[in-house]
Amino acid sequence: MMENVLGCQFNQFPLNLTYIVDLSYFDGSLLSVFKNEYGDFYIYNWCDVDDQFNRWSVFRVKRKSLIKYLEGELSLRDLVLSPIDGFQYLLEIDDHLDVKNIYVVQPHNLPESYIPGKNSYYNDLQLNPESLEEDKEIIKQEIYSKDEEKIKLLIS
Repeated sequence: MMENVLGCQFNQFPLNLTYIVDLSYFDGSLLSVFKNEYGDFYIYNWCDVDDQFNRWSVFRVKRKSLIKYLEGELSLRDLVLSPIDGFQYLLEIDDHLDVKNIYVVQPHNLPESYIPGKNSYYNDLQLNPESLEEDKEIIKQEIYSKDEEKIKLLIS
């Protein structure tokens, strides 16, 4: 049985997100990066399961914070407890990848078991070994390289 959550239930997930890359993988995705149509990054953090659904915490994150996480300057706990928008979505997703239940929750109302530990720093050993090099390249292209593009635009 999944943890009870204190939040507001929505009828529909309001975001249109595109999958970018998994940052943590063990027999399936545990932590993934998505992006919206405006280039904003979102983290999908797996946090619970029952016999019907997997529950994911989904929240917007600044590119700079995401890079700091990838470079070991911020922990996943830091990201989870301070989402840009001040809240997170909790999505319950079935085996067909359909979102069935949506809650909006403030970080301080998350169940303790959903909050990563103090030492939840990124380690690329968490990447899927079958797609390791490809995933590293995606991280470089999708997350890091946009800053370089902005710099080139400013210079020219």
